[in-house]
Amino acid sequence: MDLEKDTDWQFICDCEKIRDGLLHANGRIDLSEDKADLEKIVSRSKGWLAVNLERIVLTGEFLEKVRDVLNDFIEKIESKAPA
Repeated sequence: MDLEKDTDWQFICDCEKIRDGLLHANGRIDLSEDKADLEKIVSRSKGWLAVNLERIVLTGEFLEKVRDVLNDFIEKIESKAPA
């Protein structure tokens, strides 16, 4: 698998940055070490993520997207695993 070109993997990497921002900066973009990355992720999230008072807001649609992407990615990995 070429993970650099896999959109599911890129989404998972974005989720990791969001998770880090939630955990290490209490969801505050302005306190995050990855402020620029988080702002880019939110801006291209198609409304699945928002910012309120400098804090990342996760929507139900975002959580559903995370579930779907993880399920799809796991299926891809399983389909490429040797029998």
